[in-house]
Order: sequence, then structure tokens, then C-alpha cells
Amino acid sequence: MKLEESFFPVIAGDENSSYPHHIPEGKKIEKYLLIDFGVKYNYYHSDLTRFFIIDKMKTDKLIKKAFNDLNKAKEIALHLIKPGKVIGKVVKEVENYLKDRGWKDNLYHTLGHGIGIEVHEYPSLSNKNRDIFKENMVFTIEPGIYIRGIGGVRIEDVYLLKKGGVEKL
Repeated sequence: MKLEESFFPVIAGDENSSYPHHIPEGKKIEKYLLIDFGVKYNYYHSDLTRFFIIDKMKTDKLIKKAFNDLNKAKEIALHLIKPGKVIGKVVKEVENYLKDRGWKDNLYHTLGHGIGIEVHEYPSLSNKNRDIFKENMVFTIEPGIYIRGIGGVRIEDVYLLKKGGVEKL
């Protein structure tokens, strides 16, 4: 039973957090920090992203709005995801919420992805996915908003789909 990295961690601060897969460069972080990392244990992967505000006074109001809107979007997704629901329809509802909040041009990736033996597996939580959510699926929910020149916010956790809804792992 060996514990190891799932993937090279993403550590991005300030404006660099607007790049979903930024590679650390040793620059001092002054306003906010995004960390995306995971571990592999007994062949199974995890994937977790956290966003931290370091200096509230220096943090752009758009970043604060994005953070609040993403938390609400994640709540909406968790409420909607149930066995038998069409994946793409759930994703569209979450995307529509974010678009209604003004983020149409700032959504660069899917709502999440399956995870297990591989870091990224079926299902892709894409608005084009016509498959249905099934009990015992394991996936991430990771809404992200990216504002070039200002920064990006992403919040990610891993979930197991049960009969009555999702369970955070």
C-alpha cells in the first residue's frame, strides 16, 4: 500500500490562477492562491482543488464574486445529481446559473470528471454528455471561473453517487 502523487500539482497565485494548469514559477503570491493536487493510494486516485484568499484588501471584487458564485454552482450541482438524471442536462443547468451571473466567457472546462484507477475517467461531466448518472459512479465536481489578467477560481472535491444523492469522499 503505497501513497504517491496522482499528478503534478497545480500551484497558481494571483493572475496565474487564470490558467487552469499553470506550472509554478517561484513568483511571490500576494492576493490569492489556487492549489490542485491529488494522491494515489492502492491504485485509486484523488483530486482536490482549493482556493485561498491571502489578502482581502488586494483581492479583486470579481474574484470574490467568482468564489461566491462557484460555491453556489457547486451546491446546485450536488442538489441536481441523482441516479437516472442525464449528465449533460445537469451540467447545462449549472452552466446556465453561472452564465446568468455573468460568467459566459469565463468557463473553460467541464463541471467535473470520473475518477478512480485513472485521474480522469468516464464520465465526463460535460454539457454534451447524454449518458445518465448511475449509482456508485465516482466523480469530481470542479466548477471553475477564469478571468485573464486577474485570476481564476476553482473548487474541487470527489463524490460517490448513492441512491439518494451524492456523498463527499
